[in-house]
Amino acid sequence: EIVHSGDEEGEMEEEEYTPLTCDMCSQTFNRPSDWVRHIEFTHADMTENRRKKRK
Repeated sequence: EIVHSGDEEGEMEEEEYTPLTCDMCSQTFNRPSDWVRHIEFTHADMTENRRKKRK
């Protein structure tokens, strides 16, 4: 879910995201891009194994 903060006139709106939690290690991330990067680099071997099992 995206929440926009900054409602004063002329103020830049900043997107705030609902925290995402890694299913593999329970680490929490405030930005989706950080969560994706974490999965790709920290759990790359685990995600690769899941892809192979699906085929």
